[in-house]
Amino acid sequence: MKDNIFYRLPYLITSIGIFLLLQIMTLPLFAQTLWVEAEQFEHKGGWVIDAQFMDQMGSPYLMAHGNGRPVEDATTSLQIDKADDYHVWVRTYNWNAPWNDSQYPGVFKLFIDNRQVGDILGTTSQWGWQYAGKSRLQKGKVQIKLHDLTGFAGRCDAIVLSTDAALNLPASGEKLSVLRRQFSGVQKIVSEEKYDLVVVGGGVGGLCTSIAAARLGLKTLMIQNRPVVGGNNSPEVSIGTLGGIRKEPYPEIGNVLAELGNIYKNYALTEKIISEEKNLTVVYNQHVFAVTKRGTQIYTVIAKDITTGTEYEYAGSFFSDCTGDGNLGYLAGADYRMGRELRSEFNEDMAPEVNDSLT
Repeated sequence: MKDNIFYRLPYLITSIGIFLLLQIMTLPLFAQTLWVEAEQFEHKGGWVIDAQFMDQMGSPYLMAHGNGRPVEDATTSLQIDKADDYHVWVRTYNWNAPWNDSQYPGVFKLFIDNRQVGDILGTTSQWGWQYAGKSRLQKGKVQIKLHDLTGFAGRCDAIVLSTDAALNLPASGEKLSVLRRQFSGVQKIVSEEKYDLVVVGGGVGGLCTSIAAARLGLKTLMIQNRPVVGGNNSPEVSIGTLGGIRKEPYPEIGNVLAELGNIYKNYALTEKIISEEKNLTVVYNQHVFAVTKRGTQIYTVIAKDITTGTEYEYAGSFFSDCTGDGNLGYLAGADYRMGRELRSEFNEDMAPEVNDSLT
């Protein structure tokens, strides 16, 4: 029977194959798209990597943190394989928009081979792609430069150059994450080590936890998403530590903190203490963004290097959330609450009489 589907199947398969081949041969081969992650710039100048919003936007970004003084340019090189007109988009954000979206305290300009592309950038009212303009590029290596104008925390997440003027870039969400991974070629490295304790967060709490655990004989890993440890007490922030230590009925509490002292005033001492703990491994510039579980227990944590984008997976028997924001617990699906509870709920004298959302 010639009308039987099985008779027509080879013809259908051939037709579908030809159609798909034509689709592949049209758009992609004629358009070239290049993706540049700002945090991977070769020379960051006075711009710094900010990773505090990675969980919301999926990536760190460069920030011009000059306290009101324009910072030194950030530069990187890019290989152009095809001479053509390239349309340029920059993913950026006017951080002042929630209060006044008509004022742009953190603006900057983009240059390619010392030619400005478009006008000022950093004026979008939410994280999204701002069209910079079009630039004629020749085959070979070009230089991309971010030029800060104000020193008031201008933000640049990524830059896309494409010969496709109608390129549709998702502003946020899972589609953006998939696209980012596709273009940036993220690698994943699984550590062969299994730790007794994995501490996520290298602030004062994470430091004290890690050092104490290592001294008790636990094979300990501390993951810190900054280039230094100490959190608010680090050389980056320089807030002193306060509070009572070695108080009865627990006279040993605070011993490690007392040994560290004010970290930002003598950071070399902190580095020495860390390096001498043979059971302690510290990794810097890695942000934990996912976990794997066996049943209800965490089995591994997955961290992204905030400078290269490489992902690392670490296994442990126990895990400690020292992020300061409860990130690890949230990723693991733990119960949580926000705000201040009623004084009567746990009989806490200093709790408010009426619960609120203050954090």
